[in-house]
Amino acid sequence: MNAANTKKTLSSAPYTGERLLRDRPEIYQAITKMLASRVSIKQIKAFLGVHHCTIAAVAEREAPSIDTMRKRLTAQAAVALEVVGDEIIENVLTGKMKPGELSHAYGMLFDRYQLLTGGATIEMGEKTGSAEGKSGLLPVVEVPQTPVG
Repeated sequence: MNAANTKKTLSSAPYTGERLLRDRPEIYQAITKMLASRVSIKQIKAFLGVHHCTIAAVAEREAPSIDTMRKRLTAQAAVALEVVGDEIIENVLTGKMKPGELSHAYGMLFDRYQLLTGGATIEMGEKTGSAEGKSGLLPVVEVPQTPVG
């Protein structure tokens, strides 16, 4: 077998994640935790410097534990949402804070909860110079202007 055939054989070997677990268990665990948090494969690949096939192999190999972690994270996020929501209401009603002071934290928790549960996520923001975006309540959507008539 020559060097070219050896290289081709090694590069076409299926990814299983076994070698990563054996040689770099901290990276393997990081991939598992990031997948449980619904971090994208592209982001994991960029952050950890591992091949997307390796990430897919870890995802397949650790599917039950990733699902368990995701359920635990989802439950924690739901509890955190409830606690922060109750604190916002209590502090606003007692005058200890103005509405909106904790809303940013609540919004971040809600976004994470939506991501973990597979719910809809959308970036909210204001578009400068538009009356619709001034309230900050509506999503900013860029719509191309086409001439009428």
